[in-house]
Amino acid sequence: MGDVVFRGLDALLRELQVLLDRPRALRHDRKPYDSERTRWHRSRERALPILCLIGDQVDSWVRALDDRLGKAERPAVLYASLDLDKTAAPDPDDGLEPRLLPLLDVLRERLARTPSGHRHRLGFRVFRLVDLLTRLPIRSSRTRDERSATTAVLRSWHRAAATDAEPVKVTALGGVEFSPGAVVRALRYRWWAWFGRERSWLVDQQFAAPRHFGSFVGFAEWLAGPSPREEAREEVKLLLVHAFLQELRWAYGMGSWRFRRGRRTAYALVVLKGVTEENGGWELLRLINDVRNQSTEPDPLLVVATADAAPRWLVGEDRAEPVYRLPSEVGRWARRLPERRQSMHRTARFVVSRMPEDDDGPPSDQDEAAWADVGHPRPKPVPLLIRRVTTRLACLVLVASLLVPAGFWVVPRWVGDCLPGTGIGVSTRLVDSGGRTECVGYSDRAGQVFGTDERLLAAQRAVFEMNETALRLHAEATTRPLVSVVYLSEFTKPDGQLGADDSTTEQLTGLLLLQAEMNRRSDHSTPLLRVVLANAGFEMRHARSLVDLLAPLLAEDPTILGAVGMSRTVEPVEQAITALGDLGVPVIATTLTGVGLTDRSPLYFQVVPDNKREAALVKLHADKEGKKLTVYQPDDVRGDGYLTSLGAEMAKLVDPGAFSRWTDVGTVVPVCGADQIAFYAGRQVDFDRFFDRVLDECGADPPVVVGDDTVARFVAQREKRAKARYSGKSILYVSLGPMTVLNNRSCLPEDGRPVTSLCLGLRDLLDGADVYGPAGRAFGGILRAQPPVWIGERVGLSYDGAGVFLQAAAAVAAAGSGPHRSAVAQELRESACSDPVVTTRNCYEGASGRIDLSRFRDGRDRPLALLRLPDVRDVTRPPDCVLLLNADQFPCP
Repeated sequence: MGDVVFRGLDALLRELQVLLDRPRALRHDRKPYDSERTRWHRSRERALPILCLIGDQVDSWVRALDDRLGKAERPAVLYASLDLDKTAAPDPDDGLEPRLLPLLDVLRERLARTPSGHRHRLGFRVFRLVDLLTRLPIRSSRTRDERSATTAVLRSWHRAAATDAEPVKVTALGGVEFSPGAVVRALRYRWWAWFGRERSWLVDQQFAAPRHFGSFVGFAEWLAGPSPREEAREEVKLLLVHAFLQELRWAYGMGSWRFRRGRRTAYALVVLKGVTEENGGWELLRLINDVRNQSTEPDPLLVVATADAAPRWLVGEDRAEPVYRLPSEVGRWARRLPERRQSMHRTARFVVSRMPEDDDGPPSDQDEAAWADVGHPRPKPVPLLIRRVTTRLACLVLVASLLVPAGFWVVPRWVGDCLPGTGIGVSTRLVDSGGRTECVGYSDRAGQVFGTDERLLAAQRAVFEMNETALRLHAEATTRPLVSVVYLSEFTKPDGQLGADDSTTEQLTGLLLLQAEMNRRSDHSTPLLRVVLANAGFEMRHARSLVDLLAPLLAEDPTILGAVGMSRTVEPVEQAITALGDLGVPVIATTLTGVGLTDRSPLYFQVVPDNKREAALVKLHADKEGKKLTVYQPDDVRGDGYLTSLGAEMAKLVDPGAFSRWTDVGTVVPVCGADQIAFYAGRQVDFDRFFDRVLDECGADPPVVVGDDTVARFVAQREKRAKARYSGKSILYVSLGPMTVLNNRSCLPEDGRPVTSLCLGLRDLLDGADVYGPAGRAFGGILRAQPPVWIGERVGLSYDGAGVFLQAAAAVAAAGSGPHRSAVAQELRESACSDPVVTTRNCYEGASGRIDLSRFRDGRDRPLALLRLPDVRDVTRPPDCVLLLNADQFPCP
């Protein structure tokens, strides 16, 4: 069976589309007297009629319309259709009174669940709140506060509305159950009861005179009482209809500049079929008419009602005009509306039209084609500027314009793990270092680590874990001094460079072993050790600026007694020594050998001999072996105090012709022969290329290769020693901490011979002893994967560097005063091992030998040795002693 066609069908469908089309939010007018000037202004919402259609064919027309709107593609007109004769009000099963307007609640449910292509679901919260209050059982409060029951209802409804759920049941006592989130819910309720949208609207609207009740809760109490159900029943019904229409106004953004105002380009459509007085249809329409007359606010609801006949109060004695005259009827209604609305006419909002009868004539050609041409009411396209894709793109552009500049700051720090730290223990700065960036700064916790090498990172986390242990033990026993030292070194490096990761990891291992030894529970007032790690960048290039970063920490943290490490003798490090001295911070250098560094600061100490003693050692070995010595050094040593002083000291001991300088180490021409000694006086970064050059040029007749003390870094670098050509080849190198190496040759693997306390500590680390936490055991596991055969010299040097501070702090504490830098510095100057009176208190016996800082601050009396690697490639074989100075055993053991 085809769709119904009648005369005026085209006019009816076209007028329906015109009424549904919503005016644009902004209207653009061109002034007729000036074609170049234009005017933009805000459009007014259109007043919508209540369109009543009567006649025999109206049901067929509604069925056809239902079928098309129900199958419309999204976005579609928000649409609901009710057959009032078949729509029965649901019986309340929630213990509440029957609804005053059951049809309105059914209509709410239909509109709320009807998809229309819009993201915002119609919640009808204010309508549901009024509906709930008017249905509550009449009761009186049994508490001192007469409004407690009403308040409980509002609390319950607000909690349910927060999730768009139906209101929960409320007991007669109005009790509120307590839960862990009760405080949060109470605060949210208070905010809603004072400033919520539902509260504000209910108090400000005109129906039922809400301001007469003094407060929102008072008005709610009146609605929930018996009076509205007896004396003001009609007024409450008007309030319900007003609340229903207000929800639609909010959903359509009426009276606002929100984007939904422009995105909802079609009004909502409601079709009520079979309207009679008995089913409540005409009553609902009259209420809508009265609300629209009194509220003066337009609403976005087009109501189409169908009936067999119009009541006399609506049309009087006149006969309704046929639908083919509907456009002119709507126009006449719009012109008369202002006057009729002001007089509160009971039919001011109605437009009545009848379906054509036999004497009205047949349908026209336009009517025959009406369903195909205009039978699918659809919203107009959303203007391009406010479409979601446009606004999202605009938001993205806006956010990008804000984030891109921030990204240039954040992303390099995020990638380089150099985001600003929180708290006094962390401070970082991303600095430019020769075309690349490095994260320079300090940290005392695992939230900020430096570098990329896994072993180095694991060592840092283990040290930081021990820091937490020290702080916890100090909190438990405040009589134990907390001693903090700053370890300055180089943790970062350019891509493709090995850097100093292995040697730095060795020194961190020494610090960790000392922490594990000291940070244990004890009945004595032994000090606890906390280590702050400070990164000065590749080759210590930013050591001086690092001191500026450290200055606030040093000023605020009195537990920091000094600095250890310092890595290498370069100009930035020498400047840092001076700056730390100016701040009153003692420095114990564990690897610096530059000459005259003690002149930089009276608070500077070093536990290794300087280059003067190193040069003398190499010359002594050449003389003892009766071999000719050639010194190989870079041509440009400017800014490198270590190479400058080493070259100057060697120049005092050998003829000028004994020097061979290079611009590129790959062009060195070594002097070959077994009677020759090739002394490498450069940095370890180029030593492997120098050694390769010697092997290439000399073949089977190489000289004895002797490396300076920086070659100890090469010894610690397994990757550089892994070349196949190094198998069976030997080298000598200067060791600044030979006693650590020589005294622990049998530490790993265990062979039953007596071992040092340092060795026992390393074994505990490898075995994952209880003193270590997860980070310490993880670091021990990494070491077990490639277990060291002997303990590297830098392990012992860093262990002793921090140990000297601990002993000095303990001595100051034993004298009755809390450890502070000036007292500790004075104690370091008095740590004499030659005076039997003070030896037992101040003389430090460490892993690298005895340390006596009272005589010489430059370490000139400390052990120094030449060690031999019998097989460079074999990292499991410990070095042998060739020549040892300043030790109890002489010559080598």
